[in-house]
Amino acid sequence: MYALRRFARLPFVGFTFVLPMIWTAVAPSQSREAQQPVARFTSRASLVLVPTIVTDRNGGFRVKRFDLPFTPPYTINKITFPTFTFNGVPARFPSLRLCELDPATGNANLTAPIFRIDNFAGSPNGVNDIPINITINDPDKVLFWALEFPLRPPAPIFPNNHPFIRMDFTTLERGYFGNDYSTSAAGVPALTIDRNLAFSLTAQMGAPAQAPIVPVRNLGANHTVTNYTFSYANPTDKRLDGFDLPPASTHHVNLVRRLPSGLLQLEGSSTTGRITRSTTDTTNAFPGGPQLWFAQAVDNAGNKSLTSNVTITGFNEDADEPNGIRLLEEAKVLPIPSSNRPETYAPAGDQDYYVINASPGDQITATANSTNPDGFNNQDLVMFLMETNGDVIAFDDDSNGNLNPTITTTVPFKKDKEKSNPHARKLFLLVTDIQGSALIPTGTPQVRAPSTYNLSANVTTPVAVAGRAGSIVEGAFAFKNTGPNPANPHAKMIYVLPRNGEAGYGVKLRIYDVNGRLVRKLVDGNQPAGPHVAVWDGTDDAGRGVASGHYFARIDAGQYSEKVGVTILK
Repeated sequence: MYALRRFARLPFVGFTFVLPMIWTAVAPSQSREAQQPVARFTSRASLVLVPTIVTDRNGGFRVKRFDLPFTPPYTINKITFPTFTFNGVPARFPSLRLCELDPATGNANLTAPIFRIDNFAGSPNGVNDIPINITINDPDKVLFWALEFPLRPPAPIFPNNHPFIRMDFTTLERGYFGNDYSTSAAGVPALTIDRNLAFSLTAQMGAPAQAPIVPVRNLGANHTVTNYTFSYANPTDKRLDGFDLPPASTHHVNLVRRLPSGLLQLEGSSTTGRITRSTTDTTNAFPGGPQLWFAQAVDNAGNKSLTSNVTITGFNEDADEPNGIRLLEEAKVLPIPSSNRPETYAPAGDQDYYVINASPGDQITATANSTNPDGFNNQDLVMFLMETNGDVIAFDDDSNGNLNPTITTTVPFKKDKEKSNPHARKLFLLVTDIQGSALIPTGTPQVRAPSTYNLSANVTTPVAVAGRAGSIVEGAFAFKNTGPNPANPHAKMIYVLPRNGEAGYGVKLRIYDVNGRLVRKLVDGNQPAGPHVAVWDGTDDAGRGVASGHYFARIDAGQYSEKVGVTILK
């Protein structure tokens, strides 16, 4: 056997499956591994034990859902999960249960588990492997792993031996997967929207099963007047167990929705990276209320991948939705002045467009402030002020160091004659979460908790200054380190590729040390005109963390070349 661990920096575990390799389908370069009868791989992440990233319950259950889209029969070998106590004694749970889906409720059938252990003593600070050895004969099986928690004594006493489980709570780098529940002792579940529990499942599949393609990444959605547009990143041509697949191995990607019964329903498919679901089609009405949506790749052999991260529609959307850019009238006209206008970043991937009417020479000030951030899964808002043709006038990310963008800029004159006869024109203000935006293709749209922010904007005229922080020359390139600087360890850089009749540019964005040695290639390829974001996570091209110190980022696009300083502080 050999083990392949992926996304090792992430503090949560997804699903693990063990599959026998298919000898006749293995390329010659993979023949050594093919001689091994079993391969193990991790589809989401391997576990990083962080003592403070834990969760519990006062009685009731924490439950993880597993969607198993594999061809039966296959065998569930084991369940793995990490536990923790504050005094180093075993983490004791009244019961552990592996349950099937109850279509009548859409939840785990806790009263009739297919596997159960009572009075389980878990590791005080480590991983528990629970042998299961149950054969699954149903396609598209849904299983739940449930941990029952003991009741705590009355406050203010908190027992040091109370059990905890580990989770991804503060970063959710790969997005939120909508598979985690906090369930009462009576079996009433509540979906938790700000964490991924660190549970994994291992299965061995029977021949001639083959590992499917890796999951779809970066699912997000945006509400327009006529539809929701779901966008995603097509998977790479690689099997989930790490073996390369032939080019273009993704046949198509399905958009699926989780029904009240708990089953997944096909809602559309595409090969283009975008799927639209109409909100005006009376024959196929768009479902109301909060809905969980996933993307699922189907490879050329017909194997389905694991589901992607989730985006949720109908959940915490504000009164200004829809406010997209597809039609000019979709963007909401901001009354001037606007002060602390309540808005939301919802669904994950949301892009909020507003219209500000201003004349050349006017000064525009706009801010977006997240409301009640708790320091965990917070928004990281970014703001762009643009002409209606998409030319960027000004932008900001978190120049104040608090993840809240502020723009103060002077509306530029388009032509010399405008200086003597200025006239008002419409400008677009775009507010979105930087991780969930189309500006950063490597980011994952995230279900933020809380998802609310306050928007303020004002226009004053005239202004006796030529430009402000964040402004750029009309029709020009721009490249800025938008902070934080020093970075610990993520540095964000925003750059603008001007339209000027150009559809796109060959872009190279690289990180160098102070001696000019290449450290990391962030961008190397063609990109369309408009705004873009690049994030450097403080690692080199081999994935190794760099030392604290000074570096610089250099961009080359067409005839444009510029560099900015970046400081890493650990």
